[in-house]
Amino acid sequence: MADLNLAYEVKESAETWIFRFPADDETALWQGPFPDRAAVSAAAKKFIESYLAHHAAEVLGLK
Repeated sequence: MADLNLAYEVKESAETWIFRFPADDETALWQGPFPDRAAVSAAAKKFIESYLAHHAAEVLGLK
């Protein structure tokens, strides 16, 4: 079974925040900008939930 990395990376830039998922993937696109740390964390968690749901549906043959 493959390891599942759910870590995301957050960067603050001037007055905005961005994230990329997965954190260790240099080719992952940065998402944002978001106005504060709470907003970027909420967006990253929602992004990861969607990612998991999509891949679970593929594994179960629903897509």
